Amino acid sequence: MRKSIAIIAAFLSFSAFSSCNDQPAPAAQQTKPDQDETISANRKAMNLTAEINSRAESSTIEDYKNQNEMQTVYDMTENSFSIAMPAGWQNIALMHRLHNSPRTLVRAISPDNNAVIFMGDPALPVYSIPNPQMEAMYRDMGMNPPTQSSQFVDAETYFTTYMQERFGRLQGFVLDEKYVDEKVVEFQRREMEKMNFHPNVTNISYRFHYESNGRTIRGVVNGTTLSFGSGWLPEVSGYCTTGNLNDLEEIFWAMGKSRIQNPAWQQAQHARHQQVMAQIDANTQAMTAQHQRNMANIQASAQAHQQKMAALHQAADIRNQAWAGQQASLDAQHKQFINGIRNEHTVADPSGNTYQVDNYSDKYFVDKTNNTYIGTHGTVTLDDLRQIKGLNIDNFAETIIIR
Repeated sequence: MRKSIAIIAAFLSFSAFSSCNDQPAPAAQQTKPDQDETISANRKAMNLTAEINSRAESSTIEDYKNQNEMQTVYDMTENSFSIAMPAGWQNIALMHRLHNSPRTLVRAISPDNNAVIFMGDPALPVYSIPNPQMEAMYRDMGMNPPTQSSQFVDAETYFTTYMQERFGRLQGFVLDEKYVDEKVVEFQRREMEKMNFHPNVTNISYRFHYESNGRTIRGVVNGTTLSFGSGWLPEVSGYCTTGNLNDLEEIFWAMGKSRIQNPAWQQAQHARHQQVMAQIDANTQAMTAQHQRNMANIQASAQAHQQKMAALHQAADIRNQAWAGQQASLDAQHKQFINGIRNEHTVADPSGNTYQVDNYSDKYFVDKTNNTYIGTHGTVTLDDLRQIKGLNIDNFAETIIIR
């Protein structure tokens, strides 16, 4: 990616880390420190915020509109951005990190607790597209992945479920309308063009209302899902009030358009991202090299095993052949011994058939039709036998003595 997810997520979080409710929240800083001042200076400014809020206890949305006063509020954790927020409200702006992924969180609550504006939700995760190689790397290193693994989900699908889980249990909750807010879409498009960043973005907005302490609270929530190739993230923003939603919308847009990134923080994040990517590349190369070594060892082990098994098989074959030869020799000796006891020879015809005959002659002719035989001295042939009356020499075969 041309820019880190840290910077992208921070810029595009015009999109609740507080339910729309009428509970008071702690105040945050309202006075700008110099860019070089530390976080401790930001925290000191919180005391001034409390004083301002205490002097504006009776302020309402209408009072704010009449005064039209905004004040600059700075990220109280990392000084990563500033944003204009309504003067005298309970304002909080900070950078929240989930698994080291920064997310902008902004909340403004009117002094009478009847209106809330919010940008960001710390419960929303960062997702990575499933990658078996990366998952195996984290598993092999005994680490939990820093992101949840999931394919990209469009905003309507993702935030329809989110609305029910986040607000559905509120008393009398009703989802009045689901629509695409072209004003938000156009704003996000312009912001991404400024960054020369063109991800896949989907957007959806909702209107809803619910009951609280006998009052009807109406609200608007906008949800965005943004894909940047190897991962994606959801962002959410909105506002709700017991009063007029249109009045609150003006403040919401004034806040959203006023957000300014701290260039020094942005540069530091980019450098940090480059370091992380370099470390990931180094880890990947190390894991790849180790995998290759493991595969080479496995292959060498397999080859050694095959050679060992081949040697074992060859030795077994030699032993079997020797045993078979020994058995054949023993069998021949045994049959020779039996033939000696019986005064017999074992003869074979040209087809390999064997016959038992007496051992009183030098040559034997076997009648294949009835297995009878004629014994003669060694010079007699089949033609000589033709002279013998009554013999059908065609049925006879000359044999050889094999034992």
